[in-house]
Amino acid sequence: MLKKLDTLLVEKFPHIIMGFTVFWLALVAYGLYNN
Repeated sequence: MLKKLDTLLVEKFPHIIMGFTVFWLALVAYGLYNN
């Protein structure tokens, strides 16, 4: 069970990081655009 969860986390983690990075960059770009 724990092994399965660990594998799932490893598979999903890069997507979470990428999504967060894209969101953060979009937020920064939006802030710069509005100034």
